[in-house]
Order: sequence, then structure tokens, then C-alpha cells
Amino acid sequence: MAELSGQQIREPAKQIVRESPGGIRHAGIVERILEVHPEISKNTIRRSIWNLHMPYPHLIQKPSRGVFVWVGDAGEPPPSVPQVKPPKEEEFYAPVW
Repeated sequence: MAELSGQQIREPAKQIVRESPGGIRHAGIVERILEVHPEISKNTIRRSIWNLHMPYPHLIQKPSRGVFVWVGDAGEPPPSVPQVKPPKEEEFYAPVW
């Protein structure tokens, strides 16, 4: 059988994340895709979905290593962490007392 492209693998992976309200681990996505497409190599699936949050930042977040969470159809990108300015050298070495 013909191998599926990365995009053809990411589409069902995106649907799997959407159907998992509390999020799903990377290995869980791989196993569910293998159930439907056993002819695809496990490594091909892993290679296609390791960064699943990158092409869909407004739909999928990766809160921790190996976990993907559906954030919804809001169409807005997830809130980013505010940037903190490092202190100036004088402020850093200023006496505390």
C-alpha cells in the first residue's frame, strides 16, 4: 500500500485531539492512527505528529512534553506568556537592605 503523506496523517491526528477533551498523549495518538492505518510505520506517524501544535496554533496547544490539548474553534491564537524585561545591571546589584 502507498504511504500517507504527513498532512494525511496530521488530519486524523487533529481529529483525535479534538475528540479528547482532557488532552491526549503523543503515544495515544500514534496508537489510534495505527488502529485505522496498520500499514503505516509507527515511526512515520511519530515523525508526522511530534509537532502537531505548530501548524495549528489556534486549535492545538502542547502544555507539556508529549501532551496535546484542543483549545477550540475560537480562531484566536492561544495567549502567550508575557515577556519580562531583565533588570538593568545597576538594579541587579543594588543592595537589598
